[in-house]
Amino acid sequence: MSGKQIFGVILLVFGFSALLGLLGVHLGGLLSFVLGIFMVICGFRKWHEQSRVLGLSLLIFGGLLLLGSVPLLLSLFIGGILVYFGFQLIRHDRDSSPSNDQSSGAVEKAPLHDPFDEEWERMMKSAKT
Repeated sequence: MSGKQIFGVILLVFGFSALLGLLGVHLGGLLSFVLGIFMVICGFRKWHEQSRVLGLSLLIFGGLLLLGSVPLLLSLFIGGILVYFGFQLIRHDRDSSPSNDQSSGAVEKAPLHDPFDEEWERMMKSAKT
């Protein structure tokens, strides 16, 4: 069985599983177990036929299917990508924000009495008398 045929069988199995899922028949757990065993067997065969890269990749992916780690790894991968792009957006916004001229930390204090305060006090004094 060639690599294209193996990939075709995998696509067929996933396609049938998706179609059966639409009809209400969910074979997710059983399907991943059977597909994992199939991929491990094909991986051993490819490994012994001197196609080590394809054999090793089939062995690893089939083993992960048997262990149920593919959804976990996919979730970690997508989560990592989202965190990375989130940090990129935050860092980009921080770098592009306008810089303040008062970056030394010194705060200019407002005067205690401005003309409004003086006028207010004068009006209050005149109202009392």
